[in-house]
Amino acid sequence: MKQGRKTTFEERVEIVNFTITHDKDYQAAIEKYGISYQQVYS
Repeated sequence: MKQGRKTTFEERVEIVNFTITHDKDYQAAIEKYGISYQQVYS
């Protein structure tokens, strides 16, 4: 499993908006932001 990285609050808001806009495409968010699945999901 890919290890995540630390994210700022602003990044988390951007990731949430990206994921919602792309119909909860978690894999696209993982690839774009370089984070783990668990970070996107939570």
